[in-house]
Amino acid sequence: PAPPVPPSAPPAAAAAADKALKLDDGEVAEDGSPPGGWPTPVETRTSFKFFRDATLVRYDGELNKANVELEDLNNCEVLLLDVTSQVTIDRCKDCRILIGPTDGSVFIRDSTSCMISLACHQLRTRATTHCDLFVHTLGPIVETSSGIRFERWNVWYPGQARHFANAKLDPLVNNWNDVYDFNTGDAAVPLPHWSTMPANEFLRWEVKFGGPHAARMDSNAPENAAEGFLTPEHLAAELEETVVEPPEKSTYAAERQPIGKRLLDGKWVPIYEEEEMAAKPALAAKPAAAKPAANAEFERELMRVAAHAGWQAEVDGFVQKHGPSFARGDGAADKAIQQALHDLYAAKLDSQLEETLGDLDVDAEAFLQKLLTAEGEFVPAAARTLLQARAMEGFEAFVELMKGG
Repeated sequence: PAPPVPPSAPPAAAAAADKALKLDDGEVAEDGSPPGGWPTPVETRTSFKFFRDATLVRYDGELNKANVELEDLNNCEVLLLDVTSQVTIDRCKDCRILIGPTDGSVFIRDSTSCMISLACHQLRTRATTHCDLFVHTLGPIVETSSGIRFERWNVWYPGQARHFANAKLDPLVNNWNDVYDFNTGDAAVPLPHWSTMPANEFLRWEVKFGGPHAARMDSNAPENAAEGFLTPEHLAAELEETVVEPPEKSTYAAERQPIGKRLLDGKWVPIYEEEEMAAKPALAAKPAAAKPAANAEFERELMRVAAHAGWQAEVDGFVQKHGPSFARGDGAADKAIQQALHDLYAAKLDSQLEETLGDLDVDAEAFLQKLLTAEGEFVPAAARTLLQARAMEGFEAFVELMKGG
């Protein structure tokens, strides 16, 4: 079925939102197209761009915790029926979007008049207007947005409970209405910035598989992992059913893209963070012999790496930019931001370590192996912390700040 009619926006707000929906450097036309017409739609395994009046689907096993981009969509129905790592929604209008469990963040930017159902750790909107969001999250964040309405997660689809577990989302924790508004009291942003949706406007959304190849899917029994948050009134609400037809064979199921890398036994290895990757390879067994004493040559090499300007710039820059976020309160939105920054900090420093070793023409595998087997048996995280501490004056204060998060 066609996507339901999205909530209407006041003429002035709708006009402002239309003006914000730009492609290239020209303003959109009345039908949402830029000067010269609508660009040719672009589709990859992890992105949909410039589609109009289309139904766009990714099935279980096709995304494998990838980062997904939805850009410049108009009057589309999008169903991401798999686990993702991050989803960005940019310049979408009049769309109905289902985002299955995300083990990271969902960003909604410069979009208007959409109905979006999503489950994620962190949700943030920016410059978005008149959208209804049905969410399961640690706490939404809104910025320069208006007319955003929040309700509980409202979707039933096959395999959802398994996806929640894979994305490390607790179905018993949903701070859907614990909203942090960056623009509280800002008269420049039209009111209301956000509100909660009346329960009598709640809409249940059920997705099933149909067509000749539906049997190839593991299950066709829709489920809502967070149904416990719904009241009898919610469960009796209007039901919208969507039937999608899986292809005979997935075009994308064979693709598995790493979402990052980590240090293991002194080597950089890709990580996927899928269920089958849960059992991590064990570290190589340490020799039973006595631990070697600190080596003066290696100590000098360690100091040279720690003194590299890249460390100083990366760490100091991060503290200056993000330090205040760790000093805020302890609400759900603050905790979500702090956790996201913890993860970002670790990823940045891992990357900087690799870059530093390359700049200094140091054998990365040999250097990291020495750290792993040196006196004290440093694990990669401890080795990274040691380098950070030697590279940054006053690092102890930042450690305390991080612990406070």
